[in-house]
Amino acid sequence: GLFVSVDGVDAVATAGYAALVAVAVRAREFVVAETGEPTDSPTGRRVAELLRASSSGDDDDDGVEPETAALLSAADRTEHVAAVIRPALLRGEVVVCDRFLLTSLALHGGGRGGDIDRIRTVNLWGTGGLFPDLTLVVEGGADPTPGPTGGHDDLDLDAVRRTLRDETEADPDRYVLCPADVPGELPAAVNDRLQRLLDARASLIAATHASPGQAAR
Repeated sequence: GLFVSVDGVDAVATAGYAALVAVAVRAREFVVAETGEPTDSPTGRRVAELLRASSSGDDDDDGVEPETAALLSAADRTEHVAAVIRPALLRGEVVVCDRFLLTSLALHGGGRGGDIDRIRTVNLWGTGGLFPDLTLVVEGGADPTPGPTGGHDDLDLDAVRRTLRDETEADPDRYVLCPADVPGELPAAVNDRLQRLLDARASLIAATHASPGQAAR
């Protein structure tokens, strides 16, 4: 299969881009598995509950430590990959995920001062080293709600955005920057990159879903 994620600060913008990617992939007649984080699984709901609770205290309470929030997020992601993402990829589907590892690196690492390399290492261990084949990185946008970070007013939004840009510049073959204002269709740079990936794997994905005796599309 093919794994595409959309990461960034603004949940509305990332959801909008994820929807555009799903539409573009379905137009090519591939099977799409749409998902996102934090998940609605029992683990995801419990993690969200813990982070919301830690963010609803007194003004002088900074919530859980960034490392704790990152580990809770990693636990949800580990279950997400095992139960949803990897099985869909093994079925030859195109997985479109609204927020994944990069968002955690930016929020818990850059935004709250956690160790980015350690957060990355823990997540790679939990997910078996799974990386998206393509990540749309949404620049700017609205401030995130405190719940996903486990903190209150200690989020450095400039550092969040700097982390997103630094990660993008470090691996331009995997990441592509997108404006926070979601357009009516995918930006040309994103569409071209996506089409090349789909073309490269079209026969494998199509063959996975072709019924016996049916020619692969």
